[in-house]
Amino acid sequence: MTVAGVFFGISANNPGWKIAAAGIIPIMGFWLLDSYFLRQERLFRRLYDDVRRPAIPVELFSMNVQPYHRTVPWCAVIRSHTMVNFYGTLALVDIAFIVSGIIRVTRT
Repeated sequence: MTVAGVFFGISANNPGWKIAAAGIIPIMGFWLLDSYFLRQERLFRRLYDDVRRPAIPVELFSMNVQPYHRTVPWCAVIRSHTMVNFYGTLALVDIAFIVSGIIRVTRT
């Protein structure tokens, strides 16, 4: 958010669309990075759920989440409410700066 804020601040003072367009790169990068860690958390929760159920045999001290990869798809995590509400809002603000920069350039 700090990196996006820097790009937003520069875009607000300098009306060029190129700087605002560069701001979308860290937003998307951190969106994917946060989605990766959220997916890992969900995978370990699935493993924990199977460990605590006595009917499902799980190897002792296993941290293998490979069997759960199909149950937690990337697309579902990237489009989760948590990710879309936070990073989608930042992306929309950045797109607004891009559009306003393009409008300012075409007027001059």
